[in-house]
Parts: sequence; structure tokens; C-alpha cells
Amino acid sequence: MLSFLDTGHTIPRALYSITAPVGAGFSGSAMSETFEDVTNLALRLEELRAEHRDLDVAISQLSDTPPEDELLIRRLKKRKLMLKDRIALIERMLEPDEPA
Repeated sequence: MLSFLDTGHTIPRALYSITAPVGAGFSGSAMSETFEDVTNLALRLEELRAEHRDLDVAISQLSDTPPEDELLIRRLKKRKLMLKDRIALIERMLEPDEPA
């Protein structure tokens, strides 16, 4: 954990690189439905959900303090929305609407 804003609050290690691409290492085009692919997607989904929860905690802690760094809060919220979109995409890939 990293202390921020000299307030005693901490940012989870997963949030150090806010600007890292959300889908790094993930390609959703023409993916075959093999066991490994599904397993990899499920693992990636859990990682994204954990990062989303960490962002929620960090944003909550930052919001409780005076707005010394509104830019950081905006970046965290934007990252959280991107994660939410990626989570929804992977969930749709793992559980399609139509039966095969």
C-alpha cells in the first residue's frame, strides 16, 4: 500500500499505474471457445473485479478528505468506469445470451 496526500490513507498496489490499459494482454477478436480461453477469461474477470473494488475503496477514502487532488479522483473514477465496461464485456463472453 502507498500513502497519499499525507492523510494516512493508502492506495492499493494495483492502483499505482492508473494509466495502464485496461485490457492489457487481452484480445477479444475471434477467440476460440477452448477450456484455456474460458479459464483465462474467468481469471481476468476476477482480477478486474478486484481492481474495481480497490478503486471503489480508494475513491471513497479520497472523497472523505478535502479535495486536494480532484484530478486524481477523476482519473480513478474514469478507470473504474473502464473496468466496469471490461467486466461487462467479459461476462457477456462467458455467458452469452443465446444458447449455443
